[in-house]
Order: sequence, then C-alpha cells, then structure tokens
Amino acid sequence: MSGPSPSTPPLASDDPDTFFDSSDSPKFFSTEDHLGWLVKEVLAAGESAVLFGPPKTLKTSILTDLMISLGSTTQFLKKFEVPQLADGPIPVALFSGESGKSVIRANARAICKARTVTPVELKVRWAFNLPQLSKTEHVEMLAQYIARHNLRAVGFDPLYLSLLAANCQVDPQNIFSIGPLLADITRVCLERGCTPIFCHHSMRRRENPDAEPTVEELFYSGVGQAAQQWMLISRRKPFDAKTGIHKLHFRFGGATGHCGGHDLDIDTGKIDESFQGRKWLVTEPPPPEG
Repeated sequence: MSGPSPSTPPLASDDPDTFFDSSDSPKFFSTEDHLGWLVKEVLAAGESAVLFGPPKTLKTSILTDLMISLGSTTQFLKKFEVPQLADGPIPVALFSGESGKSVIRANARAICKARTVTPVELKVRWAFNLPQLSKTEHVEMLAQYIARHNLRAVGFDPLYLSLLAANCQVDPQNIFSIGPLLADITRVCLERGCTPIFCHHSMRRRENPDAEPTVEELFYSGVGQAAQQWMLISRRKPFDAKTGIHKLHFRFGGATGHCGGHDLDIDTGKIDESFQGRKWLVTEPPPPEG
C-alpha cells in the first residue's frame, strides 16, 4: 500500500486560502514564535532532526543517551542541559530496529549507571517494531501512539528500515520519493507536539575517515534537505579495541541558527567472558598542545 500523495496538502478545503494555509502580512506577522529547547544548544523542540554518521560510530548508543537524558532530565553526553517540564521529565520513545532488545537494554543500563539514574523511573518507552513510514496505516498507528503516551520526542533507528521496509516503490536515490515521506511523518509528529529524530547512516567511504562530518555526507537523497536540524558524528581516530575508547567528532546545527561542536572520548569498556564490563563514560579530550 502506498503512502499519502505528496501533492495533497494535509487539510483539504474548497476555500483556496484554507487549502494553501495562506494569510496576509498583518496576520502572518501578528504571531510570535516561542522557540524552546529539548537539549540546550543542541536540539530545538518542534523541528525535525537527524543524527547521522558512518557505521559503528555509536549512533544508536548516542541516540539512547539522548532519550535517557530527555526521560530523566539529565545532561546529554554529560555536557548539554535538558530543561525540565513543569510536570517532570520529558516523555519520549525510542523505536529501534537493528540492535535488538538485549543490546539496547545493556547499553541503556550502562548509561543510567554512569549518571546514577534508576532505569525503571525513566519516562522513556522502548519499541522494537519500526513503523513503515510509507504505509498510511502505520503512520496513523504512530499518530495514535504519540497521542496515547503524550510523547514530546520520538527516535527512529535506523531511518532506512522505516522508509524502505516492504516497499519496493520507494527509490532511496530520488529526492522526490524520499522527501515527501519525511515531510509527511514530520508533519504527523509535529502536529501532536512531538519532535521526530531520525538516526541515519552517512556514506561508508570518506576521503578522509578522520575528518569532521558534514551534512553533505547524508546517505539517500532528500534526507539532508528535509532535516531542520542535525547532529553529526564521525571518528577522529580509529577505534582502540584494547581500551574500548571511541574518539569522535560531534557537530550540531539547525535552521533556527544554532550550531556548534565538541570532540568526545567515549569509553564503552571491554566485555569479559561473562558479558560484564560494559561502560558509558563520556569525556572531552584535552585541547591540542601548541
């Protein structure tokens, strides 16, 4: 089953002004936009976001850190503040389709331990059947899910499984195919006060694998164009398997004008024969000498 037609606005009407959501300048400029943060400096509320990087750069773990930060009002990546709602932490959900329950659970426990958060008290929902965003009934079910749990943010990991699963009519290289799908799911989320965050792969081969990431590296046509804000990850140095330390670039920005970046060292530990030893220790490396 194909998704909604990209050429049809969400509100059908016989009146052209209503159909095109049109207003004159006095009405247009009479509205004041009150922006807010989900994560200060990094993630604005009400703007679609994409978190992306090459394979095996901790994208899923960093997204999990983000969800736990929102659902517990603790610092994202041990650095960025999360404002608290009047009634407590921010209710969020993570849809995960690659890693599996046991891996997500173990990573989440390590993240909670690192910031002394009790896992069962998180305002986070964990879902493992990804919605197929090109199917109308799946989008409608997602809308019900967001409303039922009053979600303020939802993460989709990975984006390609949500976009392409069971739909051979979607061309990942075609901006006219991908763009409308992302616009449609973004509208469904934002109309319900929920910020969508898409976890996505960048190109596998980079001319300089240690270079800072750029938005142009987004894989699949239309993703970079549809995202209103972004969090970019890449390696500064190859992974050190002896220590379990990942040395990463982390860069962010958005259409609202916010931007910045930091280098991160993330120690994920080394698993022993009893599957113990997983960590989540985030630090900033010292500035380079000279």
